[in-house]
Amino acid sequence: MEPSTPPRKHTTDQLSTPPGQTGSYSNLFSLSPLSTMSSPRSDQERQNPPAILPMTSRMSLEDWNMSPNDSPKSNRDWSMSPDDLSVRRHLMPDPHSPMEVQDPDPEVMEIGSVAHRARWVEPLPLRLPTPFAITTLHDALRVELPRTPHVYKTGALTSTRAIRETVIDLHIQNPLHKVVYLPTLVTSLRDLAMEELKKVSIKWGDLDDVLAMTNFHPYNTSQNLPKVIWSEKDVEHLCHAELFRPALAAVRAVISKNIKDSSSVHPYVSSAPNFDGVIPDGMVVLDKVGPDPTVGVVIENKTPSMWADGMKFSKLERPTDETQDARIPKGAAMKFYWPDKVTGNAPQEKVIAQVWTEMVKTTCDLGILSTSQVTVFLTRGRGEHNDTLYISPAYSCGMCPVYAVFCWFAISAGVLKYEDLDLPPPETTWWSDMVRRDAYNESPGICAR
Repeated sequence: MEPSTPPRKHTTDQLSTPPGQTGSYSNLFSLSPLSTMSSPRSDQERQNPPAILPMTSRMSLEDWNMSPNDSPKSNRDWSMSPDDLSVRRHLMPDPHSPMEVQDPDPEVMEIGSVAHRARWVEPLPLRLPTPFAITTLHDALRVELPRTPHVYKTGALTSTRAIRETVIDLHIQNPLHKVVYLPTLVTSLRDLAMEELKKVSIKWGDLDDVLAMTNFHPYNTSQNLPKVIWSEKDVEHLCHAELFRPALAAVRAVISKNIKDSSSVHPYVSSAPNFDGVIPDGMVVLDKVGPDPTVGVVIENKTPSMWADGMKFSKLERPTDETQDARIPKGAAMKFYWPDKVTGNAPQEKVIAQVWTEMVKTTCDLGILSTSQVTVFLTRGRGEHNDTLYISPAYSCGMCPVYAVFCWFAISAGVLKYEDLDLPPPETTWWSDMVRRDAYNESPGICAR
């Protein structure tokens, strides 16, 4: 019989969604300077077009760059002045039909605080890329993703793999003692990433540049993907097409300063081999010296139904009000008790232990956990803080997750630096005496008290 232990109170279960956060794309960024009104418009409107209009309105190419005396141009012979930049007809939307806009998923859009979103890039709606909306890689990546397909039936795919003995034994030499939820983990890289991405322009008069856009923009990369999730493999297909390969292509373009780069071997994204008993779902390979690859990021995929049912720490992303995540001091660490048995572990503990083990076994400090619907970023502390795991907020489909993936890949490839993360030391002064005495060590997982 297991010894009884004092009950642990998880403060994450007591939080509520902030008032006024209704879960709509338009509630967050309801106004977009890149959206225009549908045509036809009056002469006065054409002379004085509104600078900001609702995101949900449709765009019309015949209104772009037209004077009051211009006659509407057909989709076939449309061009941009003053450079007479011809655009091939099949790349242009029909000006007489509304642009396709993804309906938001209210449950997904509730993830992340209002304050956190304010620190991030403003997303563009998922629409066919056009010359006046996208001029650099920065614009190509700051885009919403399509809604993730539903699992094939309610209640399916809610479990995750059991912990292996390899994971249990890891705690002896490479322990995980602290977990820090850090709202600024990825947003701290925004300005540096933006600076790099804006250096790579897209020349719409160059057919090679236009074709290269198909490697970056989710409107193209999300085509021909599964419409129903039948297994975790479908999640992998979705993530690679919509998140990982576009972000990787952007990193390679930034490194080569050329959007058409296709000659470099590294970095690349692939499946992973067996690393001393653990096999990540994917990895970013930076190089290969000897028999093993040099891994920059480990990737783990989970189904949306498993995440919804098992990942309680995601509620840390919802503050009690709409202020700057005020209830969680920067660097506040939660005690993590490593699981000591293979069976009987909750999904949250299993996933954290799994990703930590993969990062240790691959000697990699960066990890990504994604369901396609939400994506979380993780990093291991260095030096005296190498027993600490930092966890980001979850980036939903409407929060430009591919931009965040670029940031993570860019650190691994040396475009950005690990030090740019500006990780705070784990703050443990708030721990209770019970936690300090390890009174809860018989209950694996996060101890949030």
